[in-house]
Amino acid sequence: MTVIVAGRVNIFECWESEEVLNAWRAISPRPTYSAEIRDGEVFKHRVSYSGPPFD
Repeated sequence: MTVIVAGRVNIFECWESEEVLNAWRAISPRPTYSAEIRDGEVFKHRVSYSGPPFD
């Protein structure tokens, strides 16, 4: 399901492992933004399994 809300941007990232994510964070530059950020939330979710929708 796609929900479009004017003025809202959702960004999702998928990392191979937490170790790979932490290695990237250690060397990556801080993000720069050209738009005003009025509100923000950051969540980390752990997924234990991914696979086809119908087993």
